[in-house]
Amino acid sequence: MKLNYRYIFTFLVSLAVIIACTKEVGLYTEVEFEISETHEADGFINTPLATSITVTPEELVEGYSYSYSYKINSGEGYFQDEAGTTIPEGDKIGLSPLSTALNYIATKIGDHSITFTAEDTFGFQEQVTASYTISDVPVTWTATGPSGQVLLGSSQDITVILGETTATGVTYERNYSFTRGTGTITSSPSEPSETLNEFVSITPGTFTLTYVATEIGQTTLEFLLRDSNGQEIVQTVSFEVVDELDTTAPVITLIGGDISLAVGETYTDQGATATDNLDGDITNNIVIVNPVDTSVPDTYILTYNVTDAAGNDAVPVTRTVTITSQEEDSTKPVIILIGDDITITVGDTYTDQGATANDDVDGDITSDISIVDLVDTNVAGTYTVTYNVTDAAGNEATEVTRTVIVSDAPDTTAPIITRNGPASISLTVGDTYSDAGATALDDIDGDITGDISSVDLVDPNIAGTYTVTYNVSDAAGNDATEVTRTVIVSPAPDTTAPVITRNGPASISLTVGDTYSDAGATALDDIDGDITSGINVIDPVDPNVAGTYTVTYNVTDAAGNDATEVTRTVIVSPQSIILPTVNAGANQIITLPANSVILAGSATDADGISNYSWTKTSGGAATIVTPTAATTSVNDLLEGTYTFRLTATDNLGSENFAEVEVIVNPQPITSVTFDLATGEYTAPAGSIVTVILYSEGSEKGNASVDVHTLSLNTAWNENEGEAFVEIEEGDFIMPLSGVVFFTGNHLEILGSSESYVTINNNEGPTMYFSLAMGLSMPQD
Repeated sequence: MKLNYRYIFTFLVSLAVIIACTKEVGLYTEVEFEISETHEADGFINTPLATSITVTPEELVEGYSYSYSYKINSGEGYFQDEAGTTIPEGDKIGLSPLSTALNYIATKIGDHSITFTAEDTFGFQEQVTASYTISDVPVTWTATGPSGQVLLGSSQDITVILGETTATGVTYERNYSFTRGTGTITSSPSEPSETLNEFVSITPGTFTLTYVATEIGQTTLEFLLRDSNGQEIVQTVSFEVVDELDTTAPVITLIGGDISLAVGETYTDQGATATDNLDGDITNNIVIVNPVDTSVPDTYILTYNVTDAAGNDAVPVTRTVTITSQEEDSTKPVIILIGDDITITVGDTYTDQGATANDDVDGDITSDISIVDLVDTNVAGTYTVTYNVTDAAGNEATEVTRTVIVSDAPDTTAPIITRNGPASISLTVGDTYSDAGATALDDIDGDITGDISSVDLVDPNIAGTYTVTYNVSDAAGNDATEVTRTVIVSPAPDTTAPVITRNGPASISLTVGDTYSDAGATALDDIDGDITSGINVIDPVDPNVAGTYTVTYNVTDAAGNDATEVTRTVIVSPQSIILPTVNAGANQIITLPANSVILAGSATDADGISNYSWTKTSGGAATIVTPTAATTSVNDLLEGTYTFRLTATDNLGSENFAEVEVIVNPQPITSVTFDLATGEYTAPAGSIVTVILYSEGSEKGNASVDVHTLSLNTAWNENEGEAFVEIEEGDFIMPLSGVVFFTGNHLEILGSSESYVTINNNEGPTMYFSLAMGLSMPQD
């Protein structure tokens, strides 16, 4: 019977354990689950990338819930839900249903890695990592225009193209500027000048600009594109402005001649030189096309080309390189005499004309010719000049000779005329002219001045250029080199300036926005006649900008006489000004920890509103998020009173403003309290709360406490009668609300046990409570 009592007791204990486990199964049973994600991996900066998160449990159990959070491992950005609400990194967001659709907005270019963490009711977690590749918004930006030389005052087309490969919502602005030189840039010859040196909004398309050169020298135009993500692209157009175009082509001079080589020999090109009338030595710019392959017998043509800075192409120069096979060469080269036998007179200068030599294998071997030249031009006689050469194979050419006969000298020396006085004389019509004449000497006949024949047709009463000639011959019939004198008879100088007559009144009054076309002027000169077309007009009038402008007219006649400058005054008066009507919105009062407000302003004006500007006129530090929008957020407000001003500008530049007041009250002081019945815990926002779960006793059981972002768990499974102590500790930071809720449970399966909770706060008192066995918090 004693044995039967033991069986009954064991059965009753087991039944009690089963009943307890069944009632509390939702509190300590883990349900396995997975987290998965899908996302658009490649995208552009500040452009949404679709991302979805899904939690899949192995079974759906009543009372279970799930949340997710994310951590950015690399890269910079943030997530928004479908409603456009930004989700802070690290915040736990509930999943109901078990999936959510998000958009990832990257704020930095590069590779991004983001880990998503899913967590169930009891703190069990699963993770998945997503990778994104972020690049700049693809855009093309080109500028093409003149290169080389541009004629001063001429019009040149410059084409600017902004192209997008995909629509991303990015906006663009451009900045045109001169980094060297100057000129005018317009969208067409009849349009006003383009805005330079500041950013102007631009949309994708092709833009044709007209450039007019106004200054001689090197000119560089810079075309800068910047998108709303901060990406910048620069293109330049460079050229030289000249007053006369260079049309002379450069000249290439070959170094050396054609070349013959045997297969396998090394070929090093001797090159060429290139010179230009303006650019000078441009040898380094020569482009050589060299197809020579010394391993293949053939005849190769090398070409040499070059272009000067003005774009003038030189006449191409070529060199022939002959590669021959390495067969035995038994053919002797051939020498060809340049010129014939020569007869000269004692005392003459003799320069041998030389010869050329060619070989069937070695090609041109003229430079290898050996010349024996014993000619003495100071001694009469008959001389023989010999020419010999040998090719690379040792074959000697047949010797070639030239006979040079040096004869005694006859009288072949011409007399010399020496002009008296200058070679050129300038007179004015009406002056007196008497020619100074010349002298003549001969090496044989002596002074033969009296034989000079002079032709003098100068008439000092008629303007023109006259030539006086002097000639003479000696007794041997040798003619002297003719000597001349130039006599220039110029008309009386023109010293009378031309006269400019202005068309229309001397002063014109306009109102901003009127159309203005200058009436011009005429010009007459006593010598040149009507020179109206030569008038230089400087017309700075801009009828869209109020001010007093002076139009000037100047002209110069062919003699360089400047006319008296004539002017016209153009007065452009401003239109009547009506200021915009501005509303900065209603005054606002907030209480910390709330530290941001929305300022909703507006403005109206008959001319339209061109821009808004929010500024802080009083108060502590603050961040105006979008200061150029009518409506903006203001963040990071501190305790105190602020005044914000909204300034609106209309399309004519008129401004007006309105102000709004924002009062920020201090945050109420929150005391530290704990309600065991509801689990509510209050404490100052930002204070640090440390929670300790202490469990002791014997045998088997578990306990748990959950509050805000913290989960603590203890569990024990000891042998019968064995004691235990389990301690779990953690902390969290009180949220801005200053309120959190504790939940917890103590389960005693076998043996006896107790669990206690200690709550420490760095800004308040310590709280204690115990977990009643088998009951969840809150507890009565």
